[in-house]
Amino acid sequence: MNSLKQISEYCSINGIAQGLNIDLLPTQPLCLRRLLLCVASTRSHMADNLHSAIQAMSLRDDDPIDLQDDQCFNVFDGNSLSLLGRLLNPPRQPMSEMIEDMPRVWRVYGRVRGIALSAEKFQFIFQREEDMITVLNDRPWSYKNWTMLLDCWVPSPPANFLASVDVWVRIYHIPVNHYNTDTMDFLASKIGHVIEIAYDPKMSQKEAFIRAHIRLDIQRPALPSKVLNLPRGGSVVIEFEYEKLRKRCHHCYRLTHERPDCPLLHNRNRKQSIPQSSEKSQSSSGVKAHAPGPSVPPGFEPLFPELPSEERKAALLYVSHSDETESLARIARVQLSIDQGPDVIPPKITHDLSKGKGHVFTFEEPQRRAKRQSIMTEAPSSIGECQRGDHGKTMSSPSELEGASSSSLFSPTGFSIGTSFEAQSSGTKSAVKSNRKRPQRWKRLAVRAQKAKECEEALAVAEEERQSGDIITKRKAVLNVGEHSSKSPKPTPCSVASGLKPLPSQ
Repeated sequence: MNSLKQISEYCSINGIAQGLNIDLLPTQPLCLRRLLLCVASTRSHMADNLHSAIQAMSLRDDDPIDLQDDQCFNVFDGNSLSLLGRLLNPPRQPMSEMIEDMPRVWRVYGRVRGIALSAEKFQFIFQREEDMITVLNDRPWSYKNWTMLLDCWVPSPPANFLASVDVWVRIYHIPVNHYNTDTMDFLASKIGHVIEIAYDPKMSQKEAFIRAHIRLDIQRPALPSKVLNLPRGGSVVIEFEYEKLRKRCHHCYRLTHERPDCPLLHNRNRKQSIPQSSEKSQSSSGVKAHAPGPSVPPGFEPLFPELPSEERKAALLYVSHSDETESLARIARVQLSIDQGPDVIPPKITHDLSKGKGHVFTFEEPQRRAKRQSIMTEAPSSIGECQRGDHGKTMSSPSELEGASSSSLFSPTGFSIGTSFEAQSSGTKSAVKSNRKRPQRWKRLAVRAQKAKECEEALAVAEEERQSGDIITKRKAVLNVGEHSSKSPKPTPCSVASGLKPLPSQ
């Protein structure tokens, strides 16, 4: 076999053709051939090792860590006397300061320790069970005027754990023709889940409101009022007041943020900033925006119009079936459930009308607060004139009580005590305290310095006369020191019985 191969090439620059013979199967010595085979096997082995190392190498380890079910890894026994909590507004509630301050507020300092679990969740471990029960019974608690959630520790918390707050709500303006427990339960259910209602139908109702214990979801707003349409025409504005809840958003009325941080307000501003060119183009092209929800063919009445939008969508999805018989059967089931209505559970009633009663805190926006302060500065002068005119008259009307106590109840922290504060309607104590008539500070300091100077001069004169040994002048000098006193020394009269002799014994 001829292994030689002839290769010819031509250089176009020099115009020279050249031929070259190459041996495709050169003859090599045996030792050299073995060396080449050893080097080739070593290279292949190194390549395999490098490939396996590259496959094993990873930028991050995504394998989960399995914790063994061992007694040494859990603290169930230690957590039995602990509370889990959550801060609703972490940017305004520093976790480190809260863990230091709350034991003092609860008056259990030294008998509880706190653990920060995250930026908004924490745990307090108590030494005594009665301390933990006392803290739980006084909920809801606030820190930095923002609400914080507390609940007992559980080994496996549910999905809605620390997602609601139990609060007493005051309901005003219930119609007189519907003043019963069913109406109270219906109105309270529009705020949250009703736990119980404080109402006794056998006793007189002295307050203009009824109280209901409600479990309020923090994702829902704490509405201040709602319009109630009456069945026989007319409407009433039902007002709600929340006890022990201090701050909330003035735009969406939620407990998790302030108005500058309200996401609904930011979304509205963002929508207003978007140009309306797209809307104009759609209107010019004749495209109409369809309302959300299932469409109904023209000439047919919609199914289940009495249901809310979300429930109606779910019902229409349930009755949509390919078999006509099955679809009609499902429609009949849904209609039957609508006609029967949900199972009516009577509300839980408590006759303790003051159960868990607390203050109502009213926060106002900065503009309203400044307006109220300007009104308050003008109110004391008119109140003082009324007091000077009718010195012995007591204020008994609600407007007079509100005007007299507004300046004293308004707090610089941003909230004021609401209707839970009981004003005294009798007594002669003035509602507005008169200002002290004191001279200016520089005048008081000048008088004080002058008195100190006179006292030093008198002491110096007395010291000089004491050194001279003149007793008479010394006494006169002492009298001169007290010249500013209006009192003059009075001689003590001689006792009548001093010149008589004792009577002889009988």
